Amino acid sequence: MELNLPAARLRTALTLLVVLLVALSFAGTLSGLFLNMRFGGLVRIFDVNKEDSLPTWYSAAALAASAALLAAVALTLRAREQTRDLFAWVLLAIIFAFLSLDETASIHEGIGKALKKYIRLGGWFRFAGVVPSFALAAAVGATLLPFLARLPSRRRNQFLVAGFLFVLGAVGLEMVGAKLFSAAGDRLTLAYAVCYHIEEFLEMFAIVLFNAALVEHLAELLGAEGLRLRFTNA
Repeated sequence: MELNLPAARLRTALTLLVVLLVALSFAGTLSGLFLNMRFGGLVRIFDVNKEDSLPTWYSAAALAASAALLAAVALTLRAREQTRDLFAWVLLAIIFAFLSLDETASIHEGIGKALKKYIRLGGWFRFAGVVPSFALAAAVGATLLPFLARLPSRRRNQFLVAGFLFVLGAVGLEMVGAKLFSAAGDRLTLAYAVCYHIEEFLEMFAIVLFNAALVEHLAELLGAEGLRLRFTNA
């Protein structure tokens, strides 16, 4: 059996899924905020701001898919002995595998809590996990600049747009949300709810764009219009 996966269709389907997940979460948040209705815990299942939720599971799976696609690119280049940028592809695969783990294990939040024991943080840095997130983004960006410069312009632009949107959500809007949450006395407000839903949408949408670009890139390496998965008994 063969499964063909064109990049454009993947991008459209996953974008619709992300919109649906965020819309369900926002509707549930509004029902709890203004109507005090939780629907027997169903609201929590779809809450993008909870670690044990369907959107979090989706995000972890999407990031794991990124790691797998990056590893596939690296293996393809290695098989062809095109090793100039092999390190960058392998490094990215490792980073995205870590991000997938972090999505459910909340590693950066744990580091942030440890930091707060030694550094007084509040306001924009109320959610101290943004500090290691920013440091990782800066380090990765600086390390991969030469690699990005060597990519074809279309691929470079796709990666840059996806990276910008992800950092804007994970760092920029995380800080805005922290400020709103602190100003409200650590209470859920409509403004904070809107902020973190936009944040999560940007993060998930960025990974949709990134994965679609990776599928396109891998397909070009393999000489196909899209990624083709073949299932056989042998």
